[in-house]
Amino acid sequence: RLQYKVALEKNYAVLQAIWSEVNMDKAREFRYSSLHVEDMAAADVRQKLNFLKLMKHWFDNRIHSAPPYDAMAKRREFVERCRVWGHRIKFPPWIQFEKEAPPPRRSLLPTAYDQKPEFERLICFLGSTEHQTM
Repeated sequence: RLQYKVALEKNYAVLQAIWSEVNMDKAREFRYSSLHVEDMAAADVRQKLNFLKLMKHWFDNRIHSAPPYDAMAKRREFVERCRVWGHRIKFPPWIQFEKEAPPPRRSLLPTAYDQKPEFERLICFLGSTEHQTM
């Protein structure tokens, strides 16, 4: 229990150092908020979740090109990396984890449309020549 508290304090110290280094207090989301990173170590769960919501909002507005976050894929990647290093990972029951990736939603089998020549697909895309007005 003591090791956990020491590690948690070190993590908060690193967080505060990075937070002040990149000057996040001047970001619009945090400037007008009563939630501050300095208070998060002693904050209750509701305040921490509200702070996390602000962080996510800031990230989503700032980083447009980032793909949507897939927690299951990240967990599978983490488990695989640990397995390579020889560590066995067992998640608590409250963390959802699927060992196998779900099947892709769209089948990769070619459809009749895909098998048509390109000029026929273009005709289908443009529509009938009888109804064009250009």
